[in-house]
Amino acid sequence: MRSIAVLCLACLLGGCFTPAGNLTVQPLDEPEFRTMTAALRPQLTGHGLLTDDGAWYAPVLSLAGMGFGSTKHAGTVLLDRLSPAFRFPGLDTALLPESFRGMLTDGAQVTVTDHSFTILQGVDKLYVSLLALTDWNRDGRDDWLVLCRVEPQNQTDTRRDYYLLVDDPTAPVLTPKVLAVRDCVNGRCRVVATADAPGLAPDSPAVELMQGQQNVTQPPTSAPAETKRGPAQTRLTR
Repeated sequence: MRSIAVLCLACLLGGCFTPAGNLTVQPLDEPEFRTMTAALRPQLTGHGLLTDDGAWYAPVLSLAGMGFGSTKHAGTVLLDRLSPAFRFPGLDTALLPESFRGMLTDGAQVTVTDHSFTILQGVDKLYVSLLALTDWNRDGRDDWLVLCRVEPQNQTDTRRDYYLLVDDPTAPVLTPKVLAVRDCVNGRCRVVATADAPGLAPDSPAVELMQGQQNVTQPPTSAPAETKRGPAQTRLTR
């Protein structure tokens, strides 16, 4: 017990307070989070998630970062409760299931981890991951930054990435806000839509909804416990 107290004290003394205007962020899928920060650096810097040189402030002590806390089964939560409607903005939501689990057809292959899930279905591969926790709305609660990646199973250089904000991870149905859409074709990637400019993606790869035996193709437009956030000790990560 004494050693734990000493460790905690050392961590606290070695940290630094987050500067005014900056958010703390706890990456859970750090490779993909770094990809997101590179793709959306101006937007994330302007929101206070990144510093001017692309670094971020992470909490020194984080239960989520150590594999505990309310995100332990986030992969299952995302599969069971994340609404897929953001992929089909022109489609009547009454035609859509409430969650990605509801979209599964016979023969679909599903893999779930603590923070992500992967679906192989038809010709598509779909990957959804909880990238990071941060108080995006500055309301004292952790919000989820989520990646949804759609790509053909037989190609690795063509895909669409949706960067999403889930601002209420306790809701029965998680209805995300689309922060940005990024298309990669033949290995070349560009952001084609953002929350501020959502109409920039008509020429991007189409994605398919398997509804029974019919395919609906639309180009997208442009219960964990609540976590309270107080003054936190942080470290600067690059």
